[in-house]
Amino acid sequence: NVAELYARVRAIAEQIGLDFWFEEMEDRLLGGYLHSDNRVRLNAHMLYCPRMQRQGVASTIVHEMLHAVAGYAVYTQKDIKLGLTPKVQLSKQVLSAANTLINIYEKAVKGNPALVHQEYDIEKEEWVEVSDYGTISVHEMLSEISNPEFRDKLKQIEYKGRSVWQRIWDAIKSMFTKSSDVTNPTAYDSMAKALDVLINEFSVDAYQKYSGLEESASRVYHGSGALFDKFDHSFMGPR
Repeated sequence: NVAELYARVRAIAEQIGLDFWFEEMEDRLLGGYLHSDNRVRLNAHMLYCPRMQRQGVASTIVHEMLHAVAGYAVYTQKDIKLGLTPKVQLSKQVLSAANTLINIYEKAVKGNPALVHQEYDIEKEEWVEVSDYGTISVHEMLSEISNPEFRDKLKQIEYKGRSVWQRIWDAIKSMFTKSSDVTNPTAYDSMAKALDVLINEFSVDAYQKYSGLEESASRVYHGSGALFDKFDHSFMGPR
């Protein structure tokens, strides 16, 4: 059940004016966030695959919304540190979480020798050690949380008494907590469990397993308010 999580993410997504586009993409790409356009790109194949379950589409949408909101918050926090006035005034809670993500990247992920892999260098004709993509920047770190191999590595690295992965998870979770969670733990638990599944168990392979992705999609759909209405129906049913 991702309805509670969706409602919380949706509130911030609307605040920052997040836009959505369904467009033709490579089969192994579910979507992505473009900060320059403040836009979430979603694979249009999801609209055409008969075997794509509604919950699968819903999970993909919320997953990409999470990336977008977290990414936007990190960009905003960086602007504030540079003395720039942000376009949208995010809450101190969200900005604090963004600052935590930046610190995690700078102190535990960037340049970490445990976050490397082997690639074959054609010119040298030998295997060489290359830093993982998620070490390039805090934004790439966030994008790579969809990569199970990168997640597993983060789980093995300790930072301030817990794994780096757990620290990232806690920071993202804190963006969507409410003061009322103290008196309504059921709603909080529902949100936290959904977040755990969407972030910790989400993968391209899992998506492809039930999506099929055999249909060709050439049209592009985009919008925000109208799509939010459709998303609301998917997550919460008719009102």
